[in-house]
Amino acid sequence: MTRLLFVATIAGLILCSPNAVSGESRPMVFDSLTVEDGLSQNTVLDIHQDQQGFIWVATETGLNRYNGYEVRRYSQDRSRPGALYSDFVWSIAEDEGGDLWLATKGGGLSRWIRSEDRFVNYLHDPEAGSSIGANTVRAVHVDKQGMIWAGTRGAGLSRLDPATGQWLHFSYDPTNDASLSDNRVYDIIEDRNGNLWVGTHGGLNVVSPDRNYIRRYQHDPGDPTSLSDNVVMHVFQDRLGAIWVGTFEGGLNRFDSVDGHFVHFRHDPDDERSLSHDYVWAVEQDELGRLWIGTQDGLNLYEYQSGQFSRYGKSKSEAWSLRSSYIMSLQQDASGLLWVGTRGGGVSIWNPRSWAFGHYRNEQLEGAMTISFATDPANGVWVGALGTELAHYDRVTGEYRPLSELLPDGVALSDSRPMSLLLEDTGTLWVGTMTGGLNRVDLEEGTIEVFRHDPNDPTSISADGIMALVDDGFGSIWAGTFGGGLSRYDRATGKFERFEHDPNDPESFSGPRATAIAVDHDG
Repeated sequence: MTRLLFVATIAGLILCSPNAVSGESRPMVFDSLTVEDGLSQNTVLDIHQDQQGFIWVATETGLNRYNGYEVRRYSQDRSRPGALYSDFVWSIAEDEGGDLWLATKGGGLSRWIRSEDRFVNYLHDPEAGSSIGANTVRAVHVDKQGMIWAGTRGAGLSRLDPATGQWLHFSYDPTNDASLSDNRVYDIIEDRNGNLWVGTHGGLNVVSPDRNYIRRYQHDPGDPTSLSDNVVMHVFQDRLGAIWVGTFEGGLNRFDSVDGHFVHFRHDPDDERSLSHDYVWAVEQDELGRLWIGTQDGLNLYEYQSGQFSRYGKSKSEAWSLRSSYIMSLQQDASGLLWVGTRGGGVSIWNPRSWAFGHYRNEQLEGAMTISFATDPANGVWVGALGTELAHYDRVTGEYRPLSELLPDGVALSDSRPMSLLLEDTGTLWVGTMTGGLNRVDLEEGTIEVFRHDPNDPTSISADGIMALVDDGFGSIWAGTFGGGLSRYDRATGKFERFEHDPNDPESFSGPRATAIAVDHDG
């Protein structure tokens, strides 16, 4: 059977204005996931999407798994075998088999065994011949060989071989410049060449692929091309291979591998296009190559060409903006959504498709809330917005044409509020509306066919509010509705099959609203 992933939005589409940024920047649209939706806490330290599509959220008071419509919590219970040993989860990594590895405060390293839905906890034991170096672990990474690396608070790096259960330790040695520069480890990544980049309280370290050599990069007050600050909180490699380094007080660094120099990006209170804050917690790159930086005071978008930043944060003038400007974690999921973990504000979720025009304002959409998009093969995009007509925008010529100009007089959508769009390879445009059902627009013939809910026809669409559309690649169009669950349109028969919520049937569809749909890699 075709497998679909459903993501129910929590708070609807909310318009967010940028904080302390040029008026030319486009606003952002955020959903949110907070304690009100079941999270154990609103301080989010890490976010991870696993191989099956679940979103895992690490907090100071437990681990959370989100399946698109509800949250399951995993909490500390030291009296119960197989339970999490510590609620304070700093970071999450996943191995090839789908098990999760958790860096915890006071609980060592925890492994969630997927097949058994239980935890194995690895604690420091000074009496044992081989154990993890300390019980507070800030970072965890699974390398290409399947080894588990734990960055501890005070005992350096500990490496676990899952096959043997043996630990190997890498620590600071004041007599050895090729040792780890500090025993307080904050982040670990592996680059495309197999090197480990390790952020510590005493600089940046690069562990060679054979794990036999460590090179240090540290701040030198007399060298403006050195690392800007020795306290390295985050390391990230972008698609071009560049290494980005987030620091505690020195802003953001980009490493030049050719000459070994660092380029600095700092906060300048007199420049609103500079980095919003010098404490950098997270860096992520989205599907279009845009670089996002999470700081203690705002989310930043880096512009590669200009070397400048656009800033976004919590806005007092907007009821629903980023829930907090203190950004602690960033993660893009398989569908393209950007998940923003904050301190005190839970998770904010942004759909980059809302920026089909880029991150600058478009005059024709000024004052309108853009809510649906569909791109065509000719570098164009269909844009649905509240407050203006559905239109086609040519990103090459800049031409903007409302749908009414492309259809004969008298031919119009059943509802002017397009909530979802789907463009077929044939050129047929499907438009899901707020209350007018599903419209099939044949642009070549200049006709529109409308599919409405009929309570007397079980083969009609299940509701007239169409919030999401997807083509499964096997002859069916799936429609997520507002109030009627999910409907599948069979092109061969022209009829709908319904998947509706039944509160008396736990095996039925989970709820009456399906507001986002994605087809996974298995179809």
